[in-house]
Amino acid sequence: MKIASPTYRASALVLAILFCLAGCDRKPTAAKPPALDPAAIAAGAMTAYDSNGDGQISGDELEKAASVVDHPS
Repeated sequence: MKIASPTYRASALVLAILFCLAGCDRKPTAAKPPALDPAAIAAGAMTAYDSNGDGQISGDELEKAASVVDHPS
């Protein structure tokens, strides 16, 4: 069995410490939420589902708009 020289061990230790410090220094960047415009989304839903143009989603329009209706769990 061969014993490593003190210089080799010291170099390996310094490199190991440097790698650990470099790995711990980076922080993940915060994820940015998507830019949403609630008024535009509501206007789009009204355009898509208000088939009779009365400014309300009701009756058979409501059945077609199942994805935007709040369903109780």
